[in-house]
Amino acid sequence: MKYYKLSMDMNRGNDIICHFDDKFTIPQNALIMGKYFNQWDDKTVIRFSIEEGSVWTDYLANDKGWFLVSEKLKKSLNP
Repeated sequence: MKYYKLSMDMNRGNDIICHFDDKFTIPQNALIMGKYFNQWDDKTVIRFSIEEGSVWTDYLANDKGWFLVSEKLKKSLNP
């Protein structure tokens, strides 16, 4: 069995970094567990600064350490 580590490309400098304005309606460890989460509400806001980066990647860096991936990456990980 092979194992792979998913990490950010630290050499590229224009990737979006997501920041959350979370009113703590999501349990803080809910998305770290690697399980599907479908309980978003309008109190959770994801934002980014164009000055920090403008390139949407398939694995989004964020200030919560959550595993946020695009639909494209999700499909390739779970065929």
